[in-house]
Amino acid sequence: MKHLLVYFTKTLHLNPLFKELVEEKLKEYRLYVDEYIVLDVNTANLDFFINLQDSKYTHISIITEESSFCIVNKFLATMNESELIQSDDDFILKDNLKYQNSSLLIKLNDKFVNILKAKDYFLPEFLYEDTMMNVFYILDDDFDGVNVILNTQAKPYGVKVYVFNLFNGLICVNIFKEKFSHLDGFMQSVRALFDKKIIEEINVFSFILNKLKEKNKTITFAESCTAGALVNEFSKLDGCSNILMASVVTYSVNSKKQWLKIDDYCANNVYSNECAIAMAKGALALTKADYAISTTGLLGKDDFNEIKSGDVFICVANNEKNISKKLKLNSSRALMQKECALACAVLLLDFDKELFFNE
Repeated sequence: MKHLLVYFTKTLHLNPLFKELVEEKLKEYRLYVDEYIVLDVNTANLDFFINLQDSKYTHISIITEESSFCIVNKFLATMNESELIQSDDDFILKDNLKYQNSSLLIKLNDKFVNILKAKDYFLPEFLYEDTMMNVFYILDDDFDGVNVILNTQAKPYGVKVYVFNLFNGLICVNIFKEKFSHLDGFMQSVRALFDKKIIEEINVFSFILNKLKEKNKTITFAESCTAGALVNEFSKLDGCSNILMASVVTYSVNSKKQWLKIDDYCANNVYSNECAIAMAKGALALTKADYAISTTGLLGKDDFNEIKSGDVFICVANNEKNISKKLKLNSSRALMQKECALACAVLLLDFDKELFFNE
């Protein structure tokens, strides 16, 4: 599956917050942008849309404004020798799959094309829900083994699977349905093979939130190097107030001592498993939550004594036990913070499999 994102707007494509909104919405429909193009509203012509018919893309999303929405529909009507009809305040292509609140879904040869009329920070819903792939995750360190099993298992059910390591221990699986695929049968076999390892949600953090909410459990965070990136993954989800007790960003040594009550040894060794454990215990004592996750490490460009850039220490704890882990990351600072947040999610799922994987 290949996805093309087209901006046919005067200024919206220049707004980074709006572009982030578009990409977040696309993720809800399991679509990621393979390429994006900006069309000039003053010079765009029919040739571009004619060429789309023979392009490599299976899904094409076109973000428009008031005037360009009408232009796109006129171009497509000309190409397909179709009529325009009025619906609400819009003139849209008569031969369409679905139209809803300024969002139009059509079929162009074998491609799904979704045209959306946006305004400021209003973005209509994408209409791809019946055409997408399925996504799930498997908690397992043996990527090669999981890959072989899934591809072997997929053949009798007529589905295609694409497997990749999202992070060490977290395998992402994309399923593409063919015309005669038996998806339900395939998923039943996967559940049997990977009992207590499968996450059937597109968002791992949403899976955790829903399970904690279902079990009436709460969580807290004590972050240093991630500086709030971990709690942000939860706070942007609906329902986070049901499970999120509190969160602290203790970037300095003094804040770790004053708020989390780490001892002098940890204060002199902040880049360590011991400090991560002390931070998690301090967060539990401070907030009385059921679970705590902590992060501390070095994400700057320079090493510090024997600690290398990208060395991060994380911990998950409750009032009975704790588990800590050292990560070795190697990327940009922002990406390492996201990787660390994902690693914390994986560690939490491993920490209490009974809670997260028992019905």
